Amino acid sequence: MAGPRKPTAHLELVGAFKKDPQRRRDHEPQCDEDVMHPPVEMSENELRVWDFLCECTVPGVLTKLDSSCLAVTCKALAHVWWGENVKVSEMKTAVDLLSKMGMTPADRSRVIVPQAPKKSRYEAFKKA
Repeated sequence: MAGPRKPTAHLELVGAFKKDPQRRRDHEPQCDEDVMHPPVEMSENELRVWDFLCECTVPGVLTKLDSSCLAVTCKALAHVWWGENVKVSEMKTAVDLLSKMGMTPADRSRVIVPQAPKKSRYEAFKKA
């Protein structure tokens, strides 16, 4: 079974297109806007999960396009955290949703965030 498709930004950062430039996907949707406000229909516990996940996520990982997936994840995770008689399948669903957004330890290791260029020691000394 094939693994999940990697985002173009990830492939670009790891240099996959240098080896195979014909694999470049030029029409993948891009979004620089932050996650939207949570839906008004969310319960208090779901809003607490929304705030927690937005606060813990690496900047640039979640965008406006991910808001609906984030809302579903919040509903599932709130049920796991504060629900009664939580089933194992419901816990697995919550973990799977978190995994798809790079929010588990193993998946977070695969998230590639562009680093700001480091300043040389000379530049830091020159400004002081």
